[in-house]
Amino acid sequence: MTSFTSDRPVSDLVIGHATAVLPNGVIDDARVVVRSGRIAHVGPHPRGTACDLDARGAHVLPGFVDVHSDVLSRDIRPRPGVVLDPSFAVASAGARLRAAGITTAFHGLAFQERSIVGRPIDSPAASELSGALRRTDDTQVDHQVLHRLDVRCEYGLALLTKELESSESAPQDEMCALHPQGPNDGDSCLPGGRVPVVSHEDHTPGQGQFADPAKMQKWLVDSDRMSDDDAADHVEWWRSSRDERLAVRDRTLSWLEGLVRAGSIRLFAHDLATPEEVSAAADRGCSVAEFPTTVAAARAARDHGIAHRRGGTEHRPGKISHRQRTGIRTRICGPDRLVG
Repeated sequence: MTSFTSDRPVSDLVIGHATAVLPNGVIDDARVVVRSGRIAHVGPHPRGTACDLDARGAHVLPGFVDVHSDVLSRDIRPRPGVVLDPSFAVASAGARLRAAGITTAFHGLAFQERSIVGRPIDSPAASELSGALRRTDDTQVDHQVLHRLDVRCEYGLALLTKELESSESAPQDEMCALHPQGPNDGDSCLPGGRVPVVSHEDHTPGQGQFADPAKMQKWLVDSDRMSDDDAADHVEWWRSSRDERLAVRDRTLSWLEGLVRAGSIRLFAHDLATPEEVSAAADRGCSVAEFPTTVAAARAARDHGIAHRRGGTEHRPGKISHRQRTGIRTRICGPDRLVG
């Protein structure tokens, strides 16, 4: 019988008497055979055969992939004014993810100076959190980074440029241990053999998620406890200050397109609202649309062959977190193009 512990990956293992969840159904009293770290066989458990681990009817199902996780950003700041050590926060996030059955998580790290509503970010810089994710000894969750970039933030642009350059300079035997050629032959890659994923966003009041600036104002009143007048003044200041950064936006978008063409990143687009925005994102090489905010944008994403990513809470009646966005039932995206 194989000897193993929960803190060490197991390359060879037989799980018996499990309830195995497969794409086309469920097998009761199943046997799952793992060889060289890969599932070699799933089928009914033959009578009288031994196993390394008796599941006693417990469910065995594929690990979930969270392609836009906010759990780390919450664990690093469990309450206002409290910032935890990044390594501790990563360990805490890993425990939460494992408990939910998530085995791969792309942590959304903000490469920007201010939050989406223009408030100062008082948690550790994205580069510091990224380093903590790379150093984690968690063997049960594959921690990856979703590099969230504010296209009008020069500070974020400089920070992400440095981050990607440091990734490229890492030893290739460490970077591409699982896939020597990367997920797409010849692409540069991160630990685990993946190209970096960058999601670009522009939360200027009057567009995207905040097409109605009053929604940003309400956010500030509800979350930051601003008065109505202070929130209105802040939204107007945030809009006008971002209007002065159009040159930064144009330079950033051109830079991202160049990285996509070179195979250096995989590009996501956040909160697309119009077919024109979708078309422009497609021209830049965008492969995933995160949270399109209108049916027209969702249709356009489908027509351009861009996968559509939406939040899991949008599937739960009465638990919709993205209330300002078009309902999931009215999205015009074939199931083969959905991500997340």
